[in-house]
Amino acid sequence: MQVLKLDDLVRGLELSLRQLLVYLNPTTGQVVAITPEAFQAAEKGGSDSGKGWEQMEARLAAEILDNADWMRLPTRQEVDEYEIMHRFVRNVVVNEAKIDELNRILQSGLAERRWEMVITGLNLADDWQRFRRQMFRRAMKNWCTIHDLGYEE
Repeated sequence: MQVLKLDDLVRGLELSLRQLLVYLNPTTGQVVAITPEAFQAAEKGGSDSGKGWEQMEARLAAEILDNADWMRLPTRQEVDEYEIMHRFVRNVVVNEAKIDELNRILQSGLAERRWEMVITGLNLADDWQRFRRQMFRRAMKNWCTIHDLGYEE
């Protein structure tokens, strides 16, 4: 089994949070993102219509379905991004007004829509991206440990 690159896994996790289905082949270290539509096409016997990349994606989806070696990376349901936002607010070192604004967004239920805009307006975008990436790295390290997979920083 290959030692996996943690950065590849984190990029895959970021894609899975964007509604793509992301799989890892631990033997090769390959991480791929596939649309749900490609899996639907593969289950129906492939995609003869559409663009060349759609056909390639459907073939890759079929390979994943047929090969037990592929492992699905965590999805949006398994990585609680709201909890990561709450942790950021608890850990960020800023003035009380900024913390109050971030907490209002989180309590409004509109966090995903407004979060990036407000973070940018408060000049916290770089801090947020670093913190989020750190939390994703931690999540993928834990995932690798649970699945007995070796990784390298």
